[in-house]
Parts: sequence; structure tokens; C-alpha cells
Amino acid sequence: MRIGVYVGSFNPVHNGHIKVVNYLLENNYVDKVLLLPTPNYWDKQDLCPMQDRINMLKYFESDNVKVDTIHNNYEYTYQVIRSLKKDYPKDELFLIIGSDNIEKFHLWKEVDELLQNKILILKRDNTDVKNIIKKYNTDNFIYIEDFKAIDESSTNIRNNKDTSNLDKRVLQYITENKLYKWGRKMHVIIAGTARAGKTSLALKLKDEFVHYKMDSIKRGICEAYNISYDDWAGVSPVMCRIINRIIEDNKTDTNYQEEKYLFDTPFLYPEDISLINTEETIVVFLGYPKLTAKENFDKIRKYDKENYWTTKIPDDKLLEWCKDNVDFSIFLEEECKKYHIPFFDTSHNREEVLKEAEKFIQEKEEQNESYTKRVKEEII
Repeated sequence: MRIGVYVGSFNPVHNGHIKVVNYLLENNYVDKVLLLPTPNYWDKQDLCPMQDRINMLKYFESDNVKVDTIHNNYEYTYQVIRSLKKDYPKDELFLIIGSDNIEKFHLWKEVDELLQNKILILKRDNTDVKNIIKKYNTDNFIYIEDFKAIDESSTNIRNNKDTSNLDKRVLQYITENKLYKWGRKMHVIIAGTARAGKTSLALKLKDEFVHYKMDSIKRGICEAYNISYDDWAGVSPVMCRIINRIIEDNKTDTNYQEEKYLFDTPFLYPEDISLINTEETIVVFLGYPKLTAKENFDKIRKYDKENYWTTKIPDDKLLEWCKDNVDFSIFLEEECKKYHIPFFDTSHNREEVLKEAEKFIQEKEEQNESYTKRVKEEII
């Protein structure tokens, strides 16, 4: 039997993948196709859970199309083929790849071992496949030039929520299981420098959310873990894990599943945001990198009320604190650029900037709600 081996992330499976399978079977290139979703694809770091991808693939199983969950638990394709050969010793294996893979095929692990098998190359782009495969000096490549690929990618589906090339069963599965942010409630994290406007922004939004002011939790962390209150780098990852636990518990506790949370939190580091389930969060940072320490000091002395803690410390200590926070704002702005996180500079025109941040958060929420409504209509 000729068995096609289709290894991919299928994140998610779309009509382009299924067209490949049907074309190879209908045109007698293979007798059977095995679909092998990879658990740890070497160039893909944003996979949704393996079981979800398997479940979606199973909608397309038939007598000659099977989802293989025995031989897929390998990092590299040559390991998959090697394992399959042991269980299918009398069958001929055909590795299925797109023409967009052939340019870097020489970089695949154990490429010489892979070249001992038939390799079906389906045209997907304008890569000069014929000249590239000549360099390998083998007859095992089969270039299917007349294949008309669907111009679609799983990345586009995930990022742009383009449902036009999704089977309705897959679309429904994604939405019901809230994969790729689709159909999920969006929580909000407002982080940044002290006195940058975090609480002011949170109060503009608080009617839509359960408001967590994280200052008290930070103090508890410092006491419980014996961390200095000024050790921002030590506190940040712990705070992120606590926020993530609150969000994760929200999904499983039926008493709270309709709640949306707003975390007003000091001293998070942008690099630690990866510890939080960003599939379900809108994150913004605030700071004042363009203020001087003296400007910051003057604002605090002018506007702080009598009961504020800043009124209880001498000028020299407060000025030092202001300098530290300006430096931290500069650091945060650079780190947010590095990690592609929105940063709002409240150095000047603070109220206008806070309105911009509020509008940004509300638009993100509206996009998510609008999309969820549209997908539900498509499923029906």
C-alpha cells in the first residue's frame, strides 16, 4: 500500500490541508493518508493543545484518511518516518510537503535518511522546485505542479480570525473551546510605574470589570517570600503567576465564569507577561519617561492630598524615589517595544493619554465581542 505521511501542526486544520489530502487520493498518488499533528514543531511555538488539534482533525477521518496519534510524538520528521517504517514494513511511505518547504529542505534533520523515501511536493508558491530538487541527485521527489493550492495559512486564521476556509465543524469547535482567543472574555492588566495613572485608568473602566488593586497583594508577597518591597524584579514574576492563577480559576469555577477581571498592578516587567495567559488578556503599560525627577516631584507635592504616604517623607527621599520611577519608566518603554506590548506615555497631557488608553482597551473588547457574535451566526 502507498501511504501518504502528512506531518504538520494543523493549528488549526483548514480547507487547504484537506484539499491536499483529497487531491492525492483522487489522483491516485497514494492509497491512504496519515495525518500526524506535531506536539513540538521546530519552528512553531504557539500551538494550541495537542488534543484539540487531534479532535479537529478527526472530523476528516474516513476509510483511507486516519489521524495517527501513535507515531506523531517526535520533534523531527525523520523520527516520524523511522517509527512508521517499523510498523508498516511492507508499505511504501510518501512524505507530503509543500513547495514552500523545499528551499530549506537541506536544513531538515537527517535529510539523507528522508531522501530514501518518496517525497510528494505540492505546488504552493513560485519556488523554482525543479532546479532545487536537481541538486539532490535522487528520483524520489515527485513534484505535483498542477496542484492548485488554497491561498490560506493557519497563522492568518489565528491572527486575523479569517473563517472563510474553515469547515463549520472546526469553526464550532474552536469557538466552543475558546481556542485562539475566539469567544473568550477578555481580562485587562494595567501595569506600569507608580503615579503614572494606572488607578485613574482602572476607575474609568471599573464598571465593566471586577477590579483587583494589586498593591496589597504585592505587600503580602514581599512579606511571605521575604522579598524587599523595592525588589521589583523579584516581585514581578510572582505577581504574574498570581494573576494567571486568578484568570485560570475563573474558567473552571462556574460561579465566576461570567466575570471579567481588571488588574491594576505596579512593578510588572514586560518580559514576565509571558507567564500570564495572554490569550485572554489585554495588557497595557503606563509610565512617564519624558519627565525629569524634579518635574515628577513637583507634581506629587502639588497634587497629593494630606493623607497620601508621600506627604510623610522628606523632600530628598521623595526626589530620589521620583528619579527611580522616571528611570523605571524609561526602562518599561524600551521593554514594551521589545515585547510588542502597548505603552502609554503619561509624562504630559495625562488625561488625554488616559483617554487614548481607555479607547484602546474598549476597541479590543469590542473587536472580540463582534467577532464572537459573527462566528456564532456563521455556525448557525
